[in-house]
Amino acid sequence: MVVSSTTLPAFGEDINYNERNDIANSFRYSNGRAKKRGYANYAARASLNSGWPDDPKAICKGIDVSYHNGTIDWKRVKQSEVKYAIIRCGYGKNVKSQDDKKWEENVRGCTDNNIPYGVYLYSYADNVEKASSEADHAIRLLEGKKFKYPVYYDLEEDKIRDRLTKQQIADIAQTFCDKLSARGYTVGIYANKNWFTNYLTDSRFNNWTKWVAQYNTVCNYHGKYDMWQCSSSGSIPGISGRVDLNYSYSPFEYTGLAQYGNEWHYIENGKVNWNYTGLAQHGNEWFYIEKGKLNWDYSGIVEYNNQWFYVERGRLNWNYTGLGQSGNDWYYIVGGRVNWGYTGLVQKGNEWFYVKGGKLDWNHSGLIYYNNTWFYIDHGRINWNYSNPIYYNNAWFYIDHGYINWNFTDLVLYNDTWYYVKNGQIDWNYTGLVYHAGGWYYVSKGKLDWNHSGLIYYNNNWFYIDHGHINWDYSNLIYYNNAWFYVYHGMIHWDYSNLVLYNGTWYYVDHGQIDWHKTTLSQVNGSGSWYYVENGQLNWSYNGTYNYNGINYTIRNGIVC
Repeated sequence: MVVSSTTLPAFGEDINYNERNDIANSFRYSNGRAKKRGYANYAARASLNSGWPDDPKAICKGIDVSYHNGTIDWKRVKQSEVKYAIIRCGYGKNVKSQDDKKWEENVRGCTDNNIPYGVYLYSYADNVEKASSEADHAIRLLEGKKFKYPVYYDLEEDKIRDRLTKQQIADIAQTFCDKLSARGYTVGIYANKNWFTNYLTDSRFNNWTKWVAQYNTVCNYHGKYDMWQCSSSGSIPGISGRVDLNYSYSPFEYTGLAQYGNEWHYIENGKVNWNYTGLAQHGNEWFYIEKGKLNWDYSGIVEYNNQWFYVERGRLNWNYTGLGQSGNDWYYIVGGRVNWGYTGLVQKGNEWFYVKGGKLDWNHSGLIYYNNTWFYIDHGRINWNYSNPIYYNNAWFYIDHGYINWNFTDLVLYNDTWYYVKNGQIDWNYTGLVYHAGGWYYVSKGKLDWNHSGLIYYNNNWFYIDHGHINWDYSNLIYYNNAWFYVYHGMIHWDYSNLVLYNGTWYYVDHGQIDWHKTTLSQVNGSGSWYYVENGQLNWSYNGTYNYNGINYTIRNGIVC
């Protein structure tokens, strides 16, 4: 980097004077004058590529320039081997007198000739307050500029190195870099190998890209660096006199992710794009960017290139299959992306949800067939607490704790009515008795009939139904189908032959049924008096004799005397 050769006061004069007059003291200059250099290294490469040594690892060749390089014919530079330029914008604090006098002209030359460029500012800061002003200096001059290479902080001033500790130098660098990074600029540090090896050793310097100066046939700095200043004695068409030569090892026109400290940012054409929200690839992985910064806390669905992907803690998870959320909606993910073709059930935790066309359908309620089972969906999820009939496809089915239980046969109460379910489905064709909870009930066409009272035939027996259920306490006569039958504890007692009192009249039951043709003598329950039965009922008005089993008996008022 070329500096003024103005006649200087004694070495050690206040650094502010040197700053105001652009008088550098560094590994290359003493009181503004270029130091003489050994010839051997330069001679070894002087015939090669205008001073560039061979380096197959390099991506492209560049130069760095300032006011001291004079007026540059950038059209001729474009026609040379030069693929980029790093332009000095100024030096020191934020005062206009310390702007590089060729800054705007050099920027315009690169822009007009489509030469990508970056920026550097020469630092005289010996405290963080001055470093903050130097950052403001760069920010002011960068306003409205479109460049693809980093903004470099030039640390080479000997007086700074000699006065400050390594931590203080790092504090100064961090102040400058943080302020530029906050504006979305990619920042870096320029220094020579000696500085990087012995002075810029704080771990914070690993947060920024490095531009290493070492005039040699190779750069043997052992740390990571992205640019090498390999010569200060280059010769380039369009530039009068010597010019610094550089190699770039990073694609600073890069669009993708880059790390700054503990954070990752989305770089677009070498600059943080704070407006970008979406996915970005880094290596073989994809990450979620929110307003220019990788959001490690985000887990959910992200749209990218007309597809939707599942991000887990900031990283696209290709191994994930399940439900993923975006806003208030949930989607079905298979192998890291939304499966829009899927309709069916999906498990998440202990619950199952209904997905239609890849999206959880909270509005759906009804039956869904899955894995040979029918499940009841209540507003988008299986309702395991639901046990009731459900109407589906012109039939009613019984849901037993969330699914159709084809083994279920019983009565079920639904909307104040009891229905007969047989093998998981209401049997509208069934009429008969059904056992439920210790009792027997009468079902007519699939529905319990509370209004029915009478005899019902079931399993070779006749039962007495009293308002829809068997009345086991009933023992008496019942009229059915033009005949009277004796019901004993709820069912016809076919073995019963005896007198039965019904509505004030005694009737003679013969094998469970009143025999209206029967005239005979009979006791009540086989004991006590004998009575005269005529045409099936006790005749209290009869007086006379009656032959019973070969013996004549006298009858008075229906009773054997």
